[in-house]
Amino acid sequence: MSARSVPSNAVTLLVGRIVGAGASIVVVSLAAHRLDQPQFGLAVSVMAAGFLANTLVTFGTDTVVTRSVAAESGAARSTMTASLQWQLGAAAVLIAMATVAVLMGADLAILVQSAALAPLAVVTVMGAALRGAQRMDQLLVASTTGALTVLGAAVGLFSVASEPWVPIAAFAIGSGVTAAISSWFVRRLLLATGEFRSIRSLLWETLPFAGMVGLAAVGAQAGLLLVEFLADETAGGYGAALRLSEAARLVPAALMGAVFPALVAGLERDHRYQRWLRLMLGYAVVATLGLVVLAQPLNRLMFDSQPDGAALIRLLSLGLVLTVFRLALSFELIAANRESTVLVSAVIGALATVVGGVVLVGPFGARGVAVAQLVGLGLVVGWLMVNRVGEMADR
Repeated sequence: MSARSVPSNAVTLLVGRIVGAGASIVVVSLAAHRLDQPQFGLAVSVMAAGFLANTLVTFGTDTVVTRSVAAESGAARSTMTASLQWQLGAAAVLIAMATVAVLMGADLAILVQSAALAPLAVVTVMGAALRGAQRMDQLLVASTTGALTVLGAAVGLFSVASEPWVPIAAFAIGSGVTAAISSWFVRRLLLATGEFRSIRSLLWETLPFAGMVGLAAVGAQAGLLLVEFLADETAGGYGAALRLSEAARLVPAALMGAVFPALVAGLERDHRYQRWLRLMLGYAVVATLGLVVLAQPLNRLMFDSQPDGAALIRLLSLGLVLTVFRLALSFELIAANRESTVLVSAVIGALATVVGGVVLVGPFGARGVAVAQLVGLGLVVGWLMVNRVGEMADR
């Protein structure tokens, strides 16, 4: 990928993610108004658990699929097939476990969330293939259609039921539509011939990426689960704050995702990359100030005044600038083949968030967990920065 293709790919990815995040926030907002506080807290907690489960199921294979397709490798088809087989198999196991849990009295939302892992597996593999083929336009069509489907499904389902499984089912239906459309776009790759690849060899290659992504997901989502299971308050406020902070991260995440192939070619020494990085930091500062100032009306209008929601929105928004540094430093180190350094940072962040959250949730509740998450993110950035400076000094 040339540096000239980065802006157009970044914009296309950003538009798709904004549409998806917008649909997600609307559905969560609708759920906040239609469900009572305990039900809403359960719904967002189950969705957070689903995010972690999807990370486990994916196991970093999307990175290998993207790289294989981008390199026009003869193993692209077999890599995609092995990835899809692994993810669908892992999803089937989790669905079976959720079925048993529901039969034993767990909420139906758990089974609906686990069932959503199947279409999400297809979305992950096909989306990775489209990114590798640099067909961001087709990825945009698939994701936008799925997002619109999510909105329609949520409105339709809430018209007949007001239960925690409703927003989760809406997301699952949208994922199914996205999976179908993206599979149609990728059909030529699926029909192409290629060498055989075993699931075992694929997982062995993806193990470092799986560790990085999985631990990063724990650091990002564990706080919500700690509030749900260890705090005396409901998790609705934390869930609302987490949704907004995730939406604010879309811009830097989309840009770094588009820039990464060019980083491998040394783009970090280019003035264009430095300019994009400054723009991301400027955006992060403005977005943080906006969330801090508007936290109260956002919580009231979008999330039906979730308990302590405004304070938690302000707290979690403070991590946006740190997130920009984490993304940039992580991608730069991975491009320099320093995956082990990024993996260690993910371990540090996950441990700090979980241990700190367990310690602070008792005396300070959800706010203590939010502080632990910020401390974990700060430690991650510190570790990455020290190692990045050392890596540049060794050149």
